[in-house]
Amino acid sequence: MRKPPEKPTSLRPQGTRITLLKPTLIIDSMEQKPYTFRPFLNWLAAIERRKLPAGDYSIGGLEDRVAVERKSLQDLFNCCSPDHSREAFVRACERLGKFDFAAMVIEGSMTKILRSNEFSGMHPNAVFGTIQALAERWGIQPWFAPTRGLAEEITACLLHKAYQLAVLEKKGLPRRFVEGDI
Repeated sequence: MRKPPEKPTSLRPQGTRITLLKPTLIIDSMEQKPYTFRPFLNWLAAIERRKLPAGDYSIGGLEDRVAVERKSLQDLFNCCSPDHSREAFVRACERLGKFDFAAMVIEGSMTKILRSNEFSGMHPNAVFGTIQALAERWGIQPWFAPTRGLAEEITACLLHKAYQLAVLEKKGLPRRFVEGDI
């Protein structure tokens, strides 16, 4: 796991330097195995737990625009199965699809998904096809992490980048990064 930078985050859109305030990270109160984000505390003003409209993680003030959904492999297979919680999962994805930024961080590699039959009777190709459909139908970016620690890091980085883009937009600047910001 890489260590976050010690200095405050700054962006340089259109030649102007913007130093960002640290955001508050929100963890959904229903999240059963939340990340601690200990390695990333210097990026954050605070961490709070409360009900989110969608997803497991967001940024304070952006709860209706930015979300990351976390899935273990067991949960992913269950959510894709018509025998388990597929309908609730589809409704949750519909809500996420309305956000400016939505991602799903999967605690497992793509290889593990495609080679696995241990989680359900579903064929792994059906699970992978569901992940692809989420990206195409609702714009939910899938991110695969072979370890929980890497999944936590990806979640922190995704939320931080989404926050940076939201700050640019709020200042009336183009919602994109320029050389030196990435």
